[in-house]
Amino acid sequence: IEVQPLPGVIVDYFAVRPEVDLCRVEEEEIEKTHVVSTVENDINHSSNPRSVFLAFSLHRYSVWGSLPFFLFSHFVVHYTSFIHITTPGRYNFVVSYRDGITLSINNTVVAQDWRCQDHFNSQYFFLTFNDTGFVPFVFHYFSSGDAFGIQLSM
Repeated sequence: IEVQPLPGVIVDYFAVRPEVDLCRVEEEEIEKTHVVSTVENDINHSSNPRSVFLAFSLHRYSVWGSLPFFLFSHFVVHYTSFIHITTPGRYNFVVSYRDGITLSINNTVVAQDWRCQDHFNSQYFFLTFNDTGFVPFVFHYFSSGDAFGIQLSM
């Protein structure tokens, strides 16, 4: 019997004090304050308070517009969910981002670039899934300034 996880993406937003230089520390060294946890049905924050891009190639949002404004210039966010593999095979992934990311799929780090950046970067990679089912993914991201964004496509 295959167990199906609850739908949605668990999102945890963390504030970081402005004097913390996110560009020079690893995530586990960052002292952060948990602001809110939510479960988003899907995520596409292309119209947020600072008019910048944040998406997972999904749609609609709930808590984004109500987040405290101070959060947007210096924050860490954790996304946790599952990818539903309906057909075994090789899958192409693209992750685009500004500032730092760590992406784990099926409990393996597949993309990591935890540093400040003044432009968007992309990483392309392939993963092979031999079975169907739900595969966990965890995506950590930080922003050190007013311009930020991430996108994960499969």
